[in-house]
Amino acid sequence: TPRAADVHRPFMRELVDELISGFAPSGSCEFMAQFADHYPVQVIAHLMGVPRQDHARFARWGDSLTHLLSLELSARLHEVESAQQELFGYLTDLVACRRRQPEDDLVSELIAARDGDDKLDDRELMALLGGLLFAGYDTTRNQLGVALTLFAGRDEEWAELARHPERARLAVDEIMRFASVVSVVPRIVTEDVVVEGYAVPAGTLVSLSLASANRDPAVYPQPDRFATGPAQPERPKNFNGGAHHCLGANLARAEMQEALPRLARAMPGVRVTEKPEWRSPLGGIAGPLQLHLAFGP
Repeated sequence: TPRAADVHRPFMRELVDELISGFAPSGSCEFMAQFADHYPVQVIAHLMGVPRQDHARFARWGDSLTHLLSLELSARLHEVESAQQELFGYLTDLVACRRRQPEDDLVSELIAARDGDDKLDDRELMALLGGLLFAGYDTTRNQLGVALTLFAGRDEEWAELARHPERARLAVDEIMRFASVVSVVPRIVTEDVVVEGYAVPAGTLVSLSLASANRDPAVYPQPDRFATGPAQPERPKNFNGGAHHCLGANLARAEMQEALPRLARAMPGVRVTEKPEWRSPLGGIAGPLQLHLAFGP
């Protein structure tokens, strides 16, 4: 929820500053390994009440589960199934622990949540928590990497974000509109429909292009221009809507809104020093595997 994301913003700020302090004095970093690999997963684990010593395990499971969206799933099936089993085993123990002794965390809140008089059962809880980890880790991790590639060389826009952190909301929306790490979403047609003269029968599996929707010239006046202000006519479609609305949307936005201005202040004049190595296009989620940056006056 928006409230839950806002409650944890102070932790996000502290974590961003802690991670930055590990590389800022050197004037360079490998951004994915030194920041993006750690920040989103530690936030989601903190939100759930997972002890810090287990955050690395959550990152490993999150890495494996991203292959659920990949065209390489068949080759990675054993890895994905193993990660699911380990994650759900961990969450089973965590839910049981919080049922015995609730704490001030998301797991305890969900256990107490009711829909009328009907509490969530353990299976529903684990599915929801697993979905939050899956949705809230790798997409945000890669979107942060993409954001730094977009701002590298755009010194004035980067400096403006450092001076005016309130502009982060618009900047995050524009980053996702211009270069979303998820460009296509699968859907099954529930009833016969005709789209611009093409008949699509019920039951058809279709791939919907977020990349195309986010650069629709009928909606965005300059669709191929990256500009962090003023606001675009519509927010990007990355988080979908209705029954498909992303569970982690508010958290992902909050994480990026807190991180980017602080990164901008700590990394003035950021630039890419080596050609980034990018994830396979078959992987379902785009983003740099490695991102070597330098910064400073």
